Amino acid sequence: AAMASPNFHVREFKVQDSISYGVDLSWQRVDSEEDSNEQLFPQHAPSHLAKMLSFFRDADFELAAAYREPATVVGAQETIGKFKVEGVRPNAEGKSQKVKVKVRLNEHGCFEVYSASMVEKVAIVDELEAKLDAALATPAADADAA
Repeated sequence: AAMASPNFHVREFKVQDSISYGVDLSWQRVDSEEDSNEQLFPQHAPSHLAKMLSFFRDADFELAAAYREPATVVGAQETIGKFKVEGVRPNAEGKSQKVKVKVRLNEHGCFEVYSASMVEKVAIVDELEAKLDAALATPAADADAA
C-alpha cells in the first residue's frame, strides 16, 4: 500500500530466485574415451535459466547431470540423472550432424533436458529445382489461358 501512496517514498526492490546447488553436465567425447565435464549452472545462479548446447554427433549419445558439490546436497546425492539423446544419424556424406540440446532449470530449480533437435543441411538438387520451377510456372499459364 505504501508503494501506491504519493505520501511515502519506497525504494524499488527485486526478488530473484536462485539455485542452491551447482549443476555439472558430462558426456563422452567423440575424439577420445574420456568424458567431458562442464559446470553448467553455478551455485546461487538465478533459477529459470535455459541453455542451448550444440554437439556434433553421428550416433545416439548420453548426457549425465550431477551436483557440483554432492556433500552439500541433502542426502549427499551426487547424480541428478542420465539423459539419452536418440535418433541421431549421420548426414548424407556419413559425417556428424549438429544436435542442439536445450537444458534448463525449471520454476522449481530442478534440472531438466527440455528438448533435443538435429540440424540437417540439405542441398537442393538441380532436378528438384527444375520441377519446382515447372510447378510454379504451370498455374500461371493456366490462368492466362482462362
